[in-house]
Amino acid sequence: MPFISKPMPIEFWLRLQVRLESEFQALRSRIPTLLQPVPAAAETVALAQEQADQARAEVFARLSTLENLQMLSLVLRGQLRRAMFEVEIPDIESHIACLREVAGLYADFMAGLPRRSPVAHELNAAAAQLAGLRTAGQAEAVQAERQRLRTMQRELPILGAEDSADYESALRTMRSEIDQRESELQSIKSTTSVQLTVPDGLAQLLDSYGLEMVELAQDVAPAIEPPAADSTSEQS
Repeated sequence: MPFISKPMPIEFWLRLQVRLESEFQALRSRIPTLLQPVPAAAETVALAQEQADQARAEVFARLSTLENLQMLSLVLRGQLRRAMFEVEIPDIESHIACLREVAGLYADFMAGLPRRSPVAHELNAAAAQLAGLRTAGQAEAVQAERQRLRTMQRELPILGAEDSADYESALRTMRSEIDQRESELQSIKSTTSVQLTVPDGLAQLLDSYGLEMVELAQDVAPAIEPPAADSTSEQS
């Protein structure tokens, strides 16, 4: 017979999902130690055999636990995925990810730029000065100034503060929208409750995490309780 849990928020199930994976990896990493051969001699073979039997039993027990952890993770992922789809969590997360990528582009390439016009003005002034010195004769000071102006080099910025105002404004708007959508997402995760349905063999494992499980007469779909509706209602 299947069992069903009491309603718990989506954020609880997400934390449990992470915990299951962590515990699976931790238990799996200990199996090689249990499989180390037991040193034995003619005089200690009985004790060594007992130790080997205990280690063998522990390996079998851990393999069973690992299998159950994986099966529970599979069930949880499937039912949680459907529950999150019902309240549009994947869409909200995709929107946030998109906004973050675009905001990152603006922050990396279009924010906090120095003005590019001073460099251009300096070079234009040098060009005008050099043109004026072409008819200024061949005095040593004139020639030195011509040489200085001819060898002057600066790096012209491609972008500057003159180009970034609209992007910086858009960046502020996007960051505000990201904050709003993240707040909305967290609210949905904390107020939307889900009941997990599991087969008999996994109910005890869920119970070990402090979840109250109730036996059902037949298979049922996991129940989803949406966030509480607004207290105001339309008058007919």
